[in-house]
Amino acid sequence: MNQGGKISQFEDILAKGGEIGKLLSAIDWNVTSLGSISTWPQSLRTALNISLTSPLPMIVFWGENFIQLYNDAYCLLWKILDPKLSLGQPASEVEGELWNYIYPCLQTVFTTGETAKILNQPLQIERDGNVKTCYFSFNSSPIWTEMGSIGGIFTTVTETTLELVNTPSQEDTQRKDLLQQLETERARLEAVLQQMPAGVLLADGKSGQLILANKQVSQIIGYSYETESKLEEYDQIVDFEGFRANGQRYAPDEWPLMRSLSTGEIVTAEEICLERTDGNQVFISVNSAPIRDQQGDIVAAVAIFQNITQGKRVEQALKESQILFEGFMRHIPAIAYINKDEQGRYIYANWVATQLVDSSLENIIGKTDFELFPEIASQFQQHDQAVLSSAQAAEFLECITRNGVEFYGMSFKFPITDAAGRRLLGGMSFDITERKRLEDALRVSEAKFKRLVDANIIGVIVCNLDKIVEANDVFLQMVGYTREQLIAGEISWLNLTPPEYLDVDEQGLEELRNTGKCPPFEKEYIHSSGSRVPILIGATLLEENPLTWLCFVLDLSELKQTEIEREELLKRERTVREEAEAANRIKDEFLAVLSHELRSPLNPILGWASLLRTGKINEETTHRALEIIERNAKLQAQLIEDLLDVSRILRGKLALSTFPVHLDNAIHAALETVQLAADAKEIGLYTHLEPNVRPVLGDLGRLQQIIWNLVSNAVKFTDPGGRVDIYLETVNNQGQVRVQDTGQGITPDFLPHVFEYFRQADSTTTRQFGGLGLGLAIVRYLTELHGGMVWAESPGDGQGATFTVRFPLMMDEEETDFDGELILDVIDLTGIKILAIDDEADMRELVAFFLEEAGASVQLATSAQEALLLLNESLPDMMICDIGMPDVNGYMLMSEIRSKPLEKGGKIPAIALTAYAGETNQKKALTAGFQMHLSKPVEPDKLVEAIAKLLKQTKLKSRESKGIVPQNKIDGI
Repeated sequence: MNQGGKISQFEDILAKGGEIGKLLSAIDWNVTSLGSISTWPQSLRTALNISLTSPLPMIVFWGENFIQLYNDAYCLLWKILDPKLSLGQPASEVEGELWNYIYPCLQTVFTTGETAKILNQPLQIERDGNVKTCYFSFNSSPIWTEMGSIGGIFTTVTETTLELVNTPSQEDTQRKDLLQQLETERARLEAVLQQMPAGVLLADGKSGQLILANKQVSQIIGYSYETESKLEEYDQIVDFEGFRANGQRYAPDEWPLMRSLSTGEIVTAEEICLERTDGNQVFISVNSAPIRDQQGDIVAAVAIFQNITQGKRVEQALKESQILFEGFMRHIPAIAYINKDEQGRYIYANWVATQLVDSSLENIIGKTDFELFPEIASQFQQHDQAVLSSAQAAEFLECITRNGVEFYGMSFKFPITDAAGRRLLGGMSFDITERKRLEDALRVSEAKFKRLVDANIIGVIVCNLDKIVEANDVFLQMVGYTREQLIAGEISWLNLTPPEYLDVDEQGLEELRNTGKCPPFEKEYIHSSGSRVPILIGATLLEENPLTWLCFVLDLSELKQTEIEREELLKRERTVREEAEAANRIKDEFLAVLSHELRSPLNPILGWASLLRTGKINEETTHRALEIIERNAKLQAQLIEDLLDVSRILRGKLALSTFPVHLDNAIHAALETVQLAADAKEIGLYTHLEPNVRPVLGDLGRLQQIIWNLVSNAVKFTDPGGRVDIYLETVNNQGQVRVQDTGQGITPDFLPHVFEYFRQADSTTTRQFGGLGLGLAIVRYLTELHGGMVWAESPGDGQGATFTVRFPLMMDEEETDFDGELILDVIDLTGIKILAIDDEADMRELVAFFLEEAGASVQLATSAQEALLLLNESLPDMMICDIGMPDVNGYMLMSEIRSKPLEKGGKIPAIALTAYAGETNQKKALTAGFQMHLSKPVEPDKLVEAIAKLLKQTKLKSRESKGIVPQNKIDGI
């Protein structure tokens, strides 16, 4: 039976359900929470069927709001005057006091699914115009829906007032009346049952006998039940078996009517398959319920069933069709949907569609495009309208963005019509996102490749076995060919390849054939000019027949050149590092030597000084002690002077005071200094001086230092009894001085390093002969500073050495009347008045002695204040001043003097004589106003020489300003 038939049948039941049934039919249920009768579940209909046809007061509470639906007997029991006010309403709103008593019981049934009772509940009821206490019992059972949940509660109400308050005779009378009433109702009910379109079975509770079976029973199941037979007996005599939906066979006590009779279970819409012995099947839907007396005891049970065979067959066919449809829709690689109704809502979508929207079907069905795809909904709507307007299928490319990811679908949309004739829209959308991505990627790749080819960054060529068929400009420039030559087919990769690379190319071709690609490798191409071009080339196969491949060619010329330069740089860096390490090693050795050399002279100085203080040595020993002290002091001073010279040299601060100098004078002066050391070792010094050698323009002191260093070294490294020869000669307009010895010589490996700073042949030499290894380095620098050159020669170890220096000679017209040699002759300071300032008494006494021996007149001052007083009394020709003095130092004193006018001594010549040595202190002294800077200790002749030079410079400047030419020796000074 179809759904429409069921509704019609139920409406017939309502029509025959007494006054309440008619009222139920008349109510507009569409405006209530229950909705249209057509939507009521079968379980509710069955419960109402039983209720409306029962003579007992019955009420159905439906849903969580306990909507109440009752029968005529219930209305009569409570004397409900206007049922319309309470029928279909929530019980909590209309039942009043009664609700407070029955609600807990109903809630228990709803929660547990078990039957619950309220026995003999006293209630205040109006009877015959008076309010009386009456007693009622309530028997409530759950109503199970088709889905297996509790949809409502079936409650039977029985008044027990008479049982509790009447006398036995009254009870019998009322029971008799009740039985008679029941019989009447039974007859009426039987008449109704015979007319019902459903099969009805009624069984007695005590005997278990079937007491009623309407004619529809045999029509539906094909078997006529006989009354007065027990239910369990039928299981043995009927020609069918019953099976549950899961295929389980019904036992005799498992039939719904038996369960309601034995346990009081209310069975709702239980589907049973009756399988006859002839193989035919009948499907029925069964509802059964117990009938209870006033005490709640089961007195009978009723079962109502309908033939649903046709519906099951249709349902099965629909189910199979739906399974096939769903299986097809689930596995097609496309989004499938049926949309849209008149409001544009989706009424079907397959599983693939849920993946797109990342949601369940429940969240798709009933939604519109504007709810699901708001960004693209307008475009979808245009496409839909185009299809519906034309009534023809159409294809569209549609794009949806979900969670930042784009989905491209090729959509096929078509119009369809449902069974009601409504126009709907169906569609399928195939995912072409990957294809679209590949197309976009291909387009981008082609654009990139085109830009790469056009960008002229890397060479690109297409080759076959015969020639290069295509190339970009970079490649053509790389190999020196023109595009015209390429078009003419004149460029062959074989001709470009040197013979030694043909085997490598053949291996690359073999790899192309086997794998479709050739990893990059290095080779060379022959440029059109004949030169070689180093390249990196890689290839990929384009076509197999004929064999064609694409190559990328990178010019490595600059890279190779860079590698060569980097290798050379690494070699240079390695050399520099080795030199630096060697320099550090030499420096460490030098510092050790320096410590030794500076300390060594102190020992004899301090030792002999201590002996002299005792006064216990004779005059001869005293003279010898003073010589030793003087010699070691000079040695230490020379070491310090060498260090200062090196410091000046390294900073480029060593300056020359140049005058015409005769080299023979410098040689004689140097020999006088070295003679004592040579005599001590019995070494002969022999000079071979060419006469009339023109002078050189130089610093006499520095020239003497050069020659002294060379001769001193020769004496140092020559064994006792040897000889040293000194030659002066003119060679190519240059003055050449050669110092040749018979000493230990220089090894070939050390000879290139002999003029380097801190370098000596080995540590043994250092310790045997002493010194810092600075002399020859200073010689080279001073020689070059004079515009000359120096070199060393030696046949080898133990065979002596020769050192040669050359200086440019002055031309005849360059010579003057002045000669530096005059300074080294007897310098007479007679008539020269000198002011000496020093806070140390020993130093003042020593300076006064030196200067007075040279003929000068000396005034002494112990402080700056005393010096200023003396200057105010009379002006000296020269002043010599210490720097480190208390209160007012030498710099401050000189600044104050220079601020005075000329007649007050503002321009007086001044020499700073201080222990503050070095270039920095020299510059500081000159800045303060001193013209010269001498460091302590100073030798007498050095001091006298400095005074003579400064006086000469001062007088020359004064006379030049007045046009006076020097006339005598003193003026020359």
